Amino acid sequence: MSLRSTAALAAAALLAAAAGGCGVTEADTSGPGYVQAGEAFWDDWAVPEGTVLLGTPVPQDLAAPQEGLPENPDAVSAQFLLTEDPYTAVRDLAAQIQGHGLRAVTAPDAACGADGDFACDLYGIGGDGLTKVAASFTGSPNPDGDDAHPRLDLEIGAWTPAFPRSDAWVDFTAPEGESGFDMPKLDAADLDAGTEVPLIGRDDVLGEVPEGARLLAPLYNPSATYGVHAVFFVEDGAGIADIEAMALAASTGERFPDADPVSGGHVAHRISYDGSAGGCGVELTTVPTGEAVTAVLDVVCD
Repeated sequence: MSLRSTAALAAAALLAAAAGGCGVTEADTSGPGYVQAGEAFWDDWAVPEGTVLLGTPVPQDLAAPQEGLPENPDAVSAQFLLTEDPYTAVRDLAAQIQGHGLRAVTAPDAACGADGDFACDLYGIGGDGLTKVAASFTGSPNPDGDDAHPRLDLEIGAWTPAFPRSDAWVDFTAPEGESGFDMPKLDAADLDAGTEVPLIGRDDVLGEVPEGARLLAPLYNPSATYGVHAVFFVEDGAGIADIEAMALAASTGERFPDADPVSGGHVAHRISYDGSAGGCGVELTTVPTGEAVTAVLDVVCD
């Protein structure tokens, strides 16, 4: 092939890339750090079709006694990226809930669909009336930090902290067809080492994604004011110290005693800071996953 032909092909490729996404290099969600659709991730629960699990389920320490509830719910939370039309994942999860002998329900008059943004809430109720599964699907076609990349937040346990028991549920009907939601591209450049980790909604920068680590999903603000939620995949353990420094930089109150929640063989370590009196509540949870660590940083400010 001549140099002229090679140059022409290169120019055409650049034009195609520009036309197809303004130079965005779409992140590869098939590699380490992501658990693929159909794979078991907790007991016999499988990653829903149309999603990938970020890292690993995270044990939740919900052992504080509450009247009428089990003392040890053995609960986990899990976060997923949506990779296909959201209805694909909604249908799959609804079928799994029913396959586990649970009643699939939602709140009265709750919508499940896209009106620009996408939203859908789904719960699984046991014969004892307790909410065993709580799922929230959310997403914006143009995420900008305040709105996360389309995701599924899932909790599974003997009971879940959100609505452990309710008499107001109505049966959930899984949607058919496609939602019409415009799925955004996931830019690889937003996930790499060196990416700034700010308090979204403020000018403060907590630090950078350390070398030997990367984000599994874009950063977003979990607060109505300012904050940041980050899920790191850390392959070099030295990076954990940098992430702990970010948690300290975001803190406005005293550090609580560290916790080591355990659920179903999953062992975590949790650092947290008091965010009362108008400050920032901070939690950093690390969970080993083979030779790497999943680290979830959650900063919610009043």
